[in-house]
Amino acid sequence: MKKIVLIAAVLFGITTLQAQVTEPGLAYVKYHIKFANDTNNRAKYFETDIYTVIGKEYSVYTMRLPEPPAPETNLSSGGTVRVTSNVSYAAGAPPIMEPFFYKFPSNELISIGRFGSDFMAIVDQVPTKWNITEETKEIGGYDAQKATIHWKGRDYEVWFTKEIPFATGPWKFVGLPGLVLEVKDKSGDIHIEYAGFDKFDEPRPFTLYYSTPKLVSYTDFVKTRKQFQDNAGSHLDNMLNSNPGAKITIKGKDGQEMSIDEMKAMMKKSAEDGKKRNNNPVEF
Repeated sequence: MKKIVLIAAVLFGITTLQAQVTEPGLAYVKYHIKFANDTNNRAKYFETDIYTVIGKEYSVYTMRLPEPPAPETNLSSGGTVRVTSNVSYAAGAPPIMEPFFYKFPSNELISIGRFGSDFMAIVDQVPTKWNITEETKEIGGYDAQKATIHWKGRDYEVWFTKEIPFATGPWKFVGLPGLVLEVKDKSGDIHIEYAGFDKFDEPRPFTLYYSTPKLVSYTDFVKTRKQFQDNAGSHLDNMLNSNPGAKITIKGKDGQEMSIDEMKAMMKKSAEDGKKRNNNPVEF
């Protein structure tokens, strides 16, 4: 008899990406982000460090730096590395935490998402209607220039430097003629600050995915995420119905077994609590 073990963290959409090497990461930029994700408590910010890893053709915005290659890994013949995003979609985590890959030559911006067994590449728009001003200031020892943009419901002030000639930055702030060092939105809800630029001692390959994903637009992805949040229990039902006759074992994060009804109740509560905590999406 087929046996299925369901781990609560997986059903909640915590995503770990591990894939074939696409290219080595050569350097990285460290930022610190403050984000008012709860409009009922704007004085309390979600804060964390974030990174943009820079390669030859791609950069990747991520919550964690790629791991160094294992000593036996031959970069010329390929290998594997993790780019991990601990994002609980069912709990309504801010979308600023999703990893995004930016391809320099084609000006493409994509992310990777997973809902249950659905594996998808999320294709999004690159901000293009920049208003580059003559205003300058120093950030981290670099001469930075100010640009502004109204994009996806918010007015942003962005500072970039041509002294680091990579058209990338944190999250989706890419495409300017230099590295983005700082981002603020007019409401004060979002502030991303430059915290350092460094080269890796040895190349650290970063990756996209190891199997062919379904291509979806970011708009469709947001809709799917909302459906997942609103009907988290139905995804469990679908998984169970697709495996008739299987012995089902459901375990929580602590390893203890629970009933299907207990699992559904936990998923529902997690989704409801998440929506209350994260009611101020970055993109309207």
